[in-house]
Amino acid sequence: IEWSILLGEKPTHDVIEARTYIEIAVARIAATRRDDGHLAELRTHLEAMQRSTGDREAFRDADVAFHLTLARASGNVVFGDILNSMRALLLMWSKKTLEASEDLHSFYVEHLAVFEAVEVGDADAAESAMRSHMGHALDRIEAVMAPDPDQAP
Repeated sequence: IEWSILLGEKPTHDVIEARTYIEIAVARIAATRRDDGHLAELRTHLEAMQRSTGDREAFRDADVAFHLTLARASGNVVFGDILNSMRALLLMWSKKTLEASEDLHSFYVEHLAVFEAVEVGDADAAESAMRSHMGHALDRIEAVMAPDPDQAP
């Protein structure tokens, strides 16, 4: 997966697209399988995001940890393994999008919506919230990954 960065725009887009669908499934399943320990850990990551809106590196770490914890909460080790194998890409994409963003609070709000749906066990709402979050994330990632038209080939 990490090679997708070196292979060009199309494979990177494909990895991002695959991650989107994985994250949506993870949120849906986590809403029905999470336990109190998962909820406490997710809440800790959310609180770290909320406190870190001025510290992009700390925010990024909490963001990635939130997604990996959600995968564990799904109880599906394959989802967890896939997202864990994408960890380097998640960190890199998150770093780039956070650096390009003026408003980290909106990132926090998107994660909060996912958490609230998972917390109450609403699979449909969790899926919807993650679909929305990943749609925004995909747009942000593609914007920062797009080639700079002012740069000579």
